Amino acid sequence: IWYFAESRDNEIKHALIKNGSVGLWVDSFNVASPNPTLLMENVVVENMAAASLFAQNAKITSDNCVFGNAGQYSAALTLGGNYQFRHCTFGNSWSVSNRETPAVLLNNWYEDIYGAIQVRDLENAYFGNCIVYGNRTNEVSIDKKSGGQFNYQFERCLLRVDQSETNTSNTSHFTDVILNEDPKFIDPTANDFELDEQSPAINAASISIMNQNLGVLGTDILGNNRTSDPDLGAYEKQ
Repeated sequence: IWYFAESRDNEIKHALIKNGSVGLWVDSFNVASPNPTLLMENVVVENMAAASLFAQNAKITSDNCVFGNAGQYSAALTLGGNYQFRHCTFGNSWSVSNRETPAVLLNNWYEDIYGAIQVRDLENAYFGNCIVYGNRTNEVSIDKKSGGQFNYQFERCLLRVDQSETNTSNTSHFTDVILNEDPKFIDPTANDFELDEQSPAINAASISIMNQNLGVLGTDILGNNRTSDPDLGAYEKQ
């Protein structure tokens, strides 16, 4: 599903998108509009040869969503943009081929046809109560060029990162995160990212983040109540 540049006010709710090359391709947002290019609620995007989500300077709000196994990225947020993800699961245990890319990429530049580096502002990339985990040692890549904004924050998230590649010591970017603990998905290779009863993600979420959009986030992607002791990610363990 491809949203062209300047497209806006699109919504996907309660959907399963699977078995393609790129699940969602979202191009640059309309700077004159306060509304996102794409609003996503209770959506699963999985089993993509390239990327579950590929965004180029887009504006996306995503609550209770799963970005699952893909041959390259679960979510590639490129050329800057503005993003908000709450109670989302980015899980990538792709096994069909050798994946050499992270589950989540943040990027603010590209090389034009003349070989010049063009920088675009990453106005914001916010991840709250999310899980980013997969079968590589580093599933979060920060690909930054100077000359533009690069604002991002992982708040109360479980992340798999190689700290020699991703510096998690800056608390303005990484707040109350759980590092490199297996979330114990039920069957990640089969895109089952529900939580086992021993998962460290259980009861680890922030109620204040959930309350930012309680009408949607008060239940998980399956409609289960999560208002008491919420879990990280899109699924609330029953």
